[in-house]
Amino acid sequence: MLLKIDVEKSIEKKKIIPSSRTSYLADYLFYGSIALIFIIAFVVKLFQSLINQTDGDILIIFIIILAVFPLTLINLLNMTKLKVLDINDKLKTKQHIHKLISKNNWNIHKDTDETLIIETALTFPRERQVTFIIKDKVLYINTMTFGKGIRSTLYYNSDKQFSESIIEELKEKINT
Repeated sequence: MLLKIDVEKSIEKKKIIPSSRTSYLADYLFYGSIALIFIIAFVVKLFQSLINQTDGDILIIFIIILAVFPLTLINLLNMTKLKVLDINDKLKTKQHIHKLISKNNWNIHKDTDETLIIETALTFPRERQVTFIIKDKVLYINTMTFGKGIRSTLYYNSDKQFSESIIEELKEKINT
């Protein structure tokens, strides 16, 4: 899945902003419906425990809901943030990015003067998209994993580490 982004708004807000407002609609519908299913299951279990006077399971379910859904929402909101790296030379930076791409055998989906969008993993059912935006001696980087067309919050921490590893590798090359 190639995410189409609004470069100017993304730079301004320091997070990936899709060019279409409906781009993330599937994500929110999917995660919202899962939350709704769990809330309905919780309410049903609550009524069953009130009728049967058992309440041990309900506490465990409630703790799981309180732990999982806020983390999922936080990850969903944070996974669009752009990492910022100051650069001296746009051309040199872009050359190092291209060397990194060819070294790791990644696929380039979009290559313009300001943006470079690559896909690093072609494994079913997930794909990792790395977005580079170069503007005014600043490099913005974001990594997101998609599973069957929606953003996957399960891989948020590994995406964050992946972005950091790219930044560290570029810092070594750019500053030498």
